[in-house]
Amino acid sequence: MSQSIGDAVAEIRTNQRKLLMLLGGGGGGMSTTEVNSTAILNILTSGIDLKLDVLLDSLTGVRIPSYDIVTAAGASLAGLKSISVANTGLANGVFLTKTLKPGQSLSFNAEGGEFSANAFTWNASGTEFLITAIYR
Repeated sequence: MSQSIGDAVAEIRTNQRKLLMLLGGGGGGMSTTEVNSTAILNILTSGIDLKLDVLLDSLTGVRIPSYDIVTAAGASLAGLKSISVANTGLANGVFLTKTLKPGQSLSFNAEGGEFSANAFTWNASGTEFLITAIYR
């Protein structure tokens, strides 16, 4: 049986509390070893919290749209889901090492995945590109 995201998060939080109790963080005077164990647990669980946030974002489909008008060279960032570029200037530019003429446009979609950082490069020196993107 599949577990809901809320139930999975609740289970992880319960397990964090149980682990803290086992390490001596359940109250009363704590020894140096217990204090150090608790500090280590806090560091480890903060990483779990971060991973949960990323997991929830990816499962809930959170996407961050952006657009830029560029007139220089550049490259895409990590987490890119889709990108479109249009040469809105009056001169040729370069996208993915190929000439992009005025009025031409291209679009790419990662289809469920994402592109790596710097997967897309451009040089809009002397012209103008309108670049729209969706990041995770």
